[in-house]
Amino acid sequence: FLGKSFEGSVKLLHTPSDDTIWTQDYFETAINTTTKKFTIFDLPYRTQIGEHVPTAIAMACHADLIAQANQSAEQTLYNLGDLGGNIEAVNDRLVFVGKNISRAQKKILKARTAQEFVELRVNWLDVGHVDEILSLIPKKGTHDTQCGFDILYASPGLALNLIKEAPADEKAEPLEMRFGFDKSLESFNLWDCAKTPSKIRGCRLVFEANQAYEKIMQQNLIEMKNAVKTIGGCKNVNFIPIPALFSAKSESNVYGTPNDKAVSIEPNPLNNILLGHEILVPKQHMRSLHEYTEGVLNKYDLDVNFVEGGYVHAFSGGIHCATNVRYGCK
Repeated sequence: FLGKSFEGSVKLLHTPSDDTIWTQDYFETAINTTTKKFTIFDLPYRTQIGEHVPTAIAMACHADLIAQANQSAEQTLYNLGDLGGNIEAVNDRLVFVGKNISRAQKKILKARTAQEFVELRVNWLDVGHVDEILSLIPKKGTHDTQCGFDILYASPGLALNLIKEAPADEKAEPLEMRFGFDKSLESFNLWDCAKTPSKIRGCRLVFEANQAYEKIMQQNLIEMKNAVKTIGGCKNVNFIPIPALFSAKSESNVYGTPNDKAVSIEPNPLNNILLGHEILVPKQHMRSLHEYTEGVLNKYDLDVNFVEGGYVHAFSGGIHCATNVRYGCK
């Protein structure tokens, strides 16, 4: 998917793994703003085969390596909130992380960086990473390295509205989905939900849960807007909703809690890969949602490539989770 302009300047490195493919979570990188020194943050990844990757990259790139508080992989507390997908740098002043990041991990990161960390609510998700609910996209024709971006964010409410307003011929591309992930699996057609949601068990779950998730995302949106303006110093950033639906593990009287362990119903377009002027986006199977997402992205000065993200989606992840794009290593 990469054009000729990237030939000779982009290296694709295959990393080994055993029961995980989440390269995004192994490590984060930083640049010393004074010395321009390339630095690797080794994130806690237990005894997975990928645990050696940060050290290997640091050696190959002649970069500094920041370990996890002098603890071995076996001793380090393994917490999903401490991994790379839950750490999203905005600019030189601001980083978004999930509220599920541990105090120890946050302390390590804050001690070594000049940026301020703002926490977003992601504990209703199964994995619970900020790269499931937001992504940065460069503004058209800008060269501003600090504020030249917009933020895409997941909007379950928008997705519900698009489903309700879907044209009659939408059934030409029906989506059969599974209700939950427990032993009481139940198939149903999501498009039928718009007409008779109260008669289909799974529909009630999807609609009620995503209404709750929309409220959470609106709270996150307030936090993001305030942080980008007051901490990031950016006054002209647009916050663009992208339709995204999530499914809780099982039915509940109250949605939006850690018990939901919610996952994206479709490959998640927020979990994308941006590389220069190229962006790779998991294609949504619901036509109305895909066309809306495509319309948003086409307004930007990017070569948009929609890719099949079903493989990693089946493991509750996305294409961004399975890659780690890093700049600075020659």
